Amino acid sequence: NLLKWTETFQKKNLKEIRSILDRYSDKVIWLSNKKDVEEFFVQRLIIFLLVCSFLSCKSNETSNSIPIIKQEEMFEILKEKYYVLIYLNGCLACRDCKHRINKMDKDLKEDFYYLDLELNKELSSSYFVSNIGVTTYKDLKIKKTPTLLVIENGSVKEEYIKQDSIFVFLDILENRV
Repeated sequence: NLLKWTETFQKKNLKEIRSILDRYSDKVIWLSNKKDVEEFFVQRLIIFLLVCSFLSCKSNETSNSIPIIKQEEMFEILKEKYYVLIYLNGCLACRDCKHRINKMDKDLKEDFYYLDLELNKELSSSYFVSNIGVTTYKDLKIKKTPTLLVIENGSVKEEYIKQDSIFVFLDILENRV
């Protein structure tokens, strides 16, 4: 009797399971063997990588419009007046400043340069020193990011530290033109 009852129970459960599966067959992906599983995950991985690649290209588009310079190039730019934003990639305020500069008028952006402090660690300082009057990168001391330097005639004329003061300066600069 127990064997008969077990068979009946299994058949009933199989019927219920089949009816449930039939209701959701268009919403379920059936992977019947190892090859199907591998193919499924490879397809998803390719789609994921393509999306990541596209998003990466999109995010680099705007940041590449402003040149990234090295510390050695800071005072070698052949312009009477230009601006260098010193930033760190993990810094949210730096990212906001870069975004704000990237949205500026094309004529103003031509005078801006970016310098990644992570790649130019010689400039890092554990103490604050004013950089006004500095004429060589070896004398620069950067304690906080973001820092915006106004370089005129080969010398630092103005220095803006932190996002708030940089945004005030950019507001003034944009209204000046």
